[in-house]
Parts: sequence; structure tokens; C-alpha cells
Amino acid sequence: MKNLALFLLVALALAIHASTSSAATLSVGISEPTIGLYQSHGYATSFRVTRGGWDGPVNITYSGMPNGVVPGRSEPTTVAIAAGQSAGRYAFEVGYAVPPGSYPITITASGNSLTATGTFTLVIKAPLYKGRVSLGYQTRKNACTWQVNATYDVEVDYTRTPARLRISGSRASMSTAGSSCSSVTTDVDVTVDVTSQFPNMNMSFVLLSSSQATETVALEGNAQPGNAFPIHISVGYTADNGGGGTLAPFLIFASRQEVPELHRKTSPAGSGSITASPSLTTGYPTNSLVALTAVANAGKIFTGWSGDVTGNSNPVQITMSRDKFVTANFAEDPTQSPGGKLGNISTRLPVGAGDNALIAGFIITGNQPKRVLIRGLGPSLPVPGALRDPTLDLDRGTQTNDDWRSSQEQEIIASTIPPSSNLEAAIVATLSPGAHTAILRGRNGGTGVGLVEVYDLNPGGAEEMANISTRGFVRMGDDVMIGGFIISGDTTRVIIRAIGPDLTRQGVPGALQDTTLELHDASGLIASNDDWQSSQRQAIIDTTVPPRDPREAAVVANLPPGNYTAIVRGKNGATGIALVEVYTLP
Repeated sequence: MKNLALFLLVALALAIHASTSSAATLSVGISEPTIGLYQSHGYATSFRVTRGGWDGPVNITYSGMPNGVVPGRSEPTTVAIAAGQSAGRYAFEVGYAVPPGSYPITITASGNSLTATGTFTLVIKAPLYKGRVSLGYQTRKNACTWQVNATYDVEVDYTRTPARLRISGSRASMSTAGSSCSSVTTDVDVTVDVTSQFPNMNMSFVLLSSSQATETVALEGNAQPGNAFPIHISVGYTADNGGGGTLAPFLIFASRQEVPELHRKTSPAGSGSITASPSLTTGYPTNSLVALTAVANAGKIFTGWSGDVTGNSNPVQITMSRDKFVTANFAEDPTQSPGGKLGNISTRLPVGAGDNALIAGFIITGNQPKRVLIRGLGPSLPVPGALRDPTLDLDRGTQTNDDWRSSQEQEIIASTIPPSSNLEAAIVATLSPGAHTAILRGRNGGTGVGLVEVYDLNPGGAEEMANISTRGFVRMGDDVMIGGFIISGDTTRVIIRAIGPDLTRQGVPGALQDTTLELHDASGLIASNDDWQSSQRQAIIDTTVPPRDPREAAVVANLPPGNYTAIVRGKNGATGIALVEVYTLP
């Protein structure tokens, strides 16, 4: 049991391929996952539908747009995609009164009795309005004459809730007549909430009152705020006879100020950074150019941009016509000398018929092919109920084998580790980087305990096996899932997951509903877990790949070079289909 090994994660869709490979499929791909716009702007985003196993018309609907967002007037919105076509456009316009916020928008495609959705986030921002006004007028009372001059900065801030109007500056009242009259300078800084929206705005307030004059600000809602915001400042003055009057109002149009922001992130998180030139934290002038440079961390390489920038040019320029969302994508640098890594891997499990086959997956990293030996063992296992005649299927029929001597006999012998029974299966393959699956079954539907193994025939290469997994049926007693892996090189941080309940969500019948996990080294048990949130919760969350269901088990560990075994059981003796996975962590 201690020389058994465990397999790395492949996408679950690869593991559940037996009965669905020919089924018709439909999916929606979104070109821009996040779109940032100001009020009173229009935009159009693109998407694609992908059909699998059929070709026919697809109907398109949209949901999630807030009130005030309407279909675009400048270009049509796609409502149907004809057979043989895949591209679609969604054009829309954001009204001036749409509340700022983030709105998830869903695009739904339907056809051939299938439905698929894609979602993007629309981030709506409100603008600022800024302007400056200079006032000049004369007043007279009690034999005093004043020349009043004032300069005010005006700002209407719709990014706040409620919106805010601020007027600040100073007013100088200079005495021009009267020996007992003195000059006065008054600072002004008045802020009021704007509680109503266009076109129903009608409010006024006193800006400043003194013996010379009373200045009143009025906002009038007879026009929606477009590129300018109309503000009136009226002056009521005093006179010697106790009367007074009102000067013609001073009219100012506060100009619309849009300050697009740059949103940057890296994928995977922590693999690098993005520098911007110029680098501004308060936003950028509209339509200004910004140079972006992706900087990879040690051991990583930049692979390309996504979001509002695409391609792999580095550096690259972006035009800040609106809020922009940019992701720099990175991968492992295949030219770097590997540190700790996963070596030869295997899993032992009872092999059943149909969907209860032993399905193992692994990923080849780097940019060069890797040569491997895959073995499917049964008769040579020293356990009761061993599988009598195993068969192997690599990558959905790309290569298959029943008895290892029937094909590739010399290559398998040259590996120095051929199976000991002629009934056992083996495949030598040179695999390109990417995800691969190996499926172990019994010939003619036979069942029994089997062992699937993957050996690295070029362990010194920069390419390596990573993120391995195995799916199969977990029973009781000695028929639990037992897997192992080898750490070579340096100490390596890994997360090991035992997945069961989440397989039900993926459509797998008979999934194990509560998993437990044990991790052993050559000396014995070194870690165990039942429900992953019961211990190491934050460490598991920090890996970014915590299990979806709290009943699933996981362990994070820093492992020195050596042999390790992971054992997956059902809690309280439960049985069912489970998936065991090992991820290497940065």
C-alpha cells in the first residue's frame, strides 16, 4: 500500500467523458468580462456562441441591465445567430440617471433544446462637473458704496450618494465712497446635497449674505446634464432708501469631467505585476495614452494580455476612452531549472464497469513534449480480488492497449520497468504540454482492484507533470482510494484535495457525499482532514483552489523530497465516486 501513488488534477470534464463525448453542446464566450462606462455613454461588446455536435440557429436574449440602459441606437443588437455563424454584438446606451454601481449582465443563448449563458459585469460611474465663475457688481447703502468682486470654483459631484454641490472661493467688497466704510474680504466654502435628479431639479440656497448683498445659487432642471451643468448665481443688493433689487443672474456651465480609471490584475495572482506610464492614482484624462508593461516574477514568463488589451506585445499602449480593465497572464518559465516537483505517480482503486472505471488525469507543463510510460496493472497485485485483465485508454482513444506485449514491446522493455504479467497493459507515449487522461478498465467489463501508473522517462527535463488527479469508486476496507506521488528536487508546497459532493453538482451519479483524507510518508501518518474548513481554513483559501463543498477534505503541506501516499475514504464507511487531486503551489 505504501508504494502506491496519486494522480494530478485534470479538468473534471476530461474525467467524465465516457457517456458524454458525443452529446450536443452549446456555450457562450464573452470577449470583455468587465466594462466600465460613465453615465450618458453608449458601448457595444462582442460575444461568440460555440456549438458542439450540431449546427443550427441560436436565439439570444439579455438580462440584468438596470433601468435607464437601453439598446444602442448606432448599431443593432444581436437577437439571433444563423446556422454556420457564431459572432454576436450587444449594443447599449447608459442613461444619465442610471445609479452608479456594478451590474452583472447575462447573455443567454438557446437552440437545439440547449441553453447556455455568459456573464459580464457593467460598472457604471457618474461624472464630475467643474467650472469657475467671476462676479462683479456695485451696491450702496448708508452712504457707502462697495465694488464687489468674487471668484468661485464650482463642483457638482455625482459620484457621491446623494450628489454634492460645492462652491468655494472668496468675495472682496472694496469701499469706493464713504469715510466710515471699510473694505471686507470674505472666504466662501459652501457644500450642499443635491437630492434631486434631472430633469426634475429645482433648488436654491443662500451662498453668502452681508450688508453689501445676498448671493443666491439656483439649480434649474429644465435640461439633462450632458457636457455641461447649468448653474445660476443671483445677487440681491441693498440700497440707501431701504430698498434694493436683483441683478441679472450670472450663468455658469460647469463642464463634465470624466476621469477614466485603469484597473490592473495578474493571472495567476502573485505571478507578476503591471507598470503604467504615466502612473496616476486619481484617474487619467479622457483619451490619454498609457503605456503598460507586464513584469514577470522570478520563474514566470509573460504569455499575453486579456480584457481591454489583447495580444502579447509588451509594452503596449492603451487609450483611456473609458475605465479600462486589463489582465496580464503569466506561466511557468520552462527555461528555469526546476525546484521541487512531482515525480512518478499512480493510484490503486477497485475498477468497476461503465462510469466506475479508474480515470486518471495529469498535466504536462512547459513548452516541450514529455516521454512517459503508463502502466495498467492487475494480475501482479498482491491483493485479493485483483483485476484479471486490465486495458488502457490514453486521451480518448489516441492510444490503447490490452496486453503490453501486443504492441510497443521493445519500447516498454527498454524503459526497464515492463509489467510482470503479460495480461497487464502499458503504453509508451511522447505527450505535448497540456492535459491528458488515462482510463483503466477490465477487459470485457471485468472488475477488480487495479493500479494505474505514470512514469516520467525524462525526469531531468524542464517540462514536468503537474496537477494530477484520479477519479473512481471508493468502497470500504482495503478497497478505498489509495494514491501516491514522489516529490523530487526541493521541498515543495502542495494542496491535496478529496472531492465528492461537488461531483454531484457536475452531474456525476453516485458521488461520495462526505470524504476523508490521510497523507502518509515512509514513517506513517503526517496529516489528516475530514471537512476542509475544520483546520487550515485560511491556508486552503489562500491557495485559491479550496474545495467547493465544506464536506470535502483538503490538506496543505510543505513536503521534502520523498514518497507520499494519500488515502481517500467515505466518512462512516460511506461509498461512492470520488476525485483525489494534488496541486503544486508557488
